[in-house]
Amino acid sequence: MNVAQKKLIDPRVHVVPTTIRWNKIVNELQKLVYNIVPRNGKMCKNKWNEINLYFKIFFYYHKGT
Repeated sequence: MNVAQKKLIDPRVHVVPTTIRWNKIVNELQKLVYNIVPRNGKMCKNKWNEINLYFKIFFYYHKGT
């Protein structure tokens, strides 16, 4: 199969909007913890960003030593 015969795949087709992605994560969390702690997609996204920030701070601190 040559280059002209290959189908071009649009990468945007497989991209899921972040609100839908975080809501799917919330739904799975609610199945696992039986709704003990009510969460929404925005809370999960904020927590993820906070954890990621602390990881970057830790990583760059140890990278410089």
